[in-house]
Amino acid sequence: MTQYHTADLIVDAELRTVQRGSQSLTLSPLTFDLLLALIQRAPAVSNTDDLLSDVWTDQVVGPETLTQRIAILRRQLADGNASTGYIESIRSRGYRWMPAVSLVDMAETTNVQQRPWRLLIAAVFIGGFLAAFVYSKFAATPSQGQENSTTTVSLNAEKLTQAWRYYDQFDAKSNGLARQLFADVLTHSPQSVSALVGLSATFSQEVTKFNGSRSSLDQAQAYANQAISLGADSAEAYWALGYAYDAAGDVIAAVEAYSQSAKLDPDNARVAGSLAYLLAIKGELAEALKTSLIVLDSDAHYRYLQLANTLRLLQFGGLAEHWYAVADELNPDSVFAAKSRAEFLFVRGRLQQADQLAEDALVRGVQRPELLLIRSMLAWDAGQQQQAVELLSAAQREYPGRIDLSIWQAWYTTQLQGELDQTLENQLADAMTDNPVWPAVWVDMAIFEMARQDADAAVSALQHAVDLGYRDLDLLQRLAPFRSLHETAQFQSLLAITQALVDQERQAVIRADWLPEGFLDIANTIVD
Repeated sequence: MTQYHTADLIVDAELRTVQRGSQSLTLSPLTFDLLLALIQRAPAVSNTDDLLSDVWTDQVVGPETLTQRIAILRRQLADGNASTGYIESIRSRGYRWMPAVSLVDMAETTNVQQRPWRLLIAAVFIGGFLAAFVYSKFAATPSQGQENSTTTVSLNAEKLTQAWRYYDQFDAKSNGLARQLFADVLTHSPQSVSALVGLSATFSQEVTKFNGSRSSLDQAQAYANQAISLGADSAEAYWALGYAYDAAGDVIAAVEAYSQSAKLDPDNARVAGSLAYLLAIKGELAEALKTSLIVLDSDAHYRYLQLANTLRLLQFGGLAEHWYAVADELNPDSVFAAKSRAEFLFVRGRLQQADQLAEDALVRGVQRPELLLIRSMLAWDAGQQQQAVELLSAAQREYPGRIDLSIWQAWYTTQLQGELDQTLENQLADAMTDNPVWPAVWVDMAIFEMARQDADAAVSALQHAVDLGYRDLDLLQRLAPFRSLHETAQFQSLLAITQALVDQERQAVIRADWLPEGFLDIANTIVD
């Protein structure tokens, strides 16, 4: 194993980690690839074409994308107010990594001195977010039932640390590597709660982030329940179970498990973040905001996006826009930040800005169907029906089997051809025979009913969504499939009821004694 030592940084190419003293720097996969490419070419200049080829291997992107990524890397490497220069811009040529670089073979030094990151074995980072917004962190101490051999425990602890680091890379390959390490620990220590939690989390993350089969959630729940049976007082075990339920769309069960985790570890802001997200899904917006403010002072990956989404539902538009901008800037590789911010601009009628934001995210390599779908919706609203269909078809080719994409296809078909293809209608009807508890799924079902030209059934589905906690009034009024309902008494009544529920939560926030002074004044809002 080799490491690059440069200036005050230690960069491990295999583990994909960056260390500054005792501080671990969290870089997105693309940003890490760019850092590594610059360091490996130092002291030579890395020209623009080579960097674009190395970092964006299978994508066609322009120099402006590289410029943006360089700016992100510089910002993330900045040490407080220090002005230490790492990257030099060479006009008309590219960029150069300025500090000297030395390559260290760790195989030769491991027995002499432990690597600094081995001293951080007690810190384990658990990632996870559904429609996914928050991840959790727990201590990686040897769990109940682990072997007592000092050598075995030490090796297992190191493997667990490495596994969580892989997991935190938020890409499919690293998730697979993490799973292998967790499984290996479990082979030697079958009662390791931490390894069981890790395995559970990799299966949940496979579904939420990498479009894995939903059968993986059965394994996620099984490993989490096994961890709970071995450690009934383990906060991380209950977190893993909550994440598995979260990924399956079982809001009630997920909230129960997250709440139990929070009781066992009340100071864990990551658990609070997971809980805050689902409270917003259930329509408990004031409590969700209160819990989100706890997370704001932590290093939770999605804390700013969580806050922005809740503020949007509470109809604090200016504040929401501010926090969306912060979330997108600090997590440019996050599909959730890009999609949520684009959707926010969409509901506010800023179609061109929303489309540009979604397109830029796709160009940067943020690949998920949500971005293609929202671009399709934007094209339809702009009167570009053919482009809307083409964008949706591209999403379906890339992500076959997505029910939401098929529902939009059904609605487009009805609008363009006057009737719905019977085969597609039957397929969708068969896929939606259960009774989902995730509020937004009922909105999808309402779109399907509009494709079947059954307005009464659509309003009934929307009422189910509101009953379960759906509060996105702006989106309901913006979505094209529901526009023909706008003048109906049933739809107007539904909007009035939902607005009253939002107003109740909004007033609870305005009157709250837990709200930081000046928070609702955009001029006084904390800027990261």
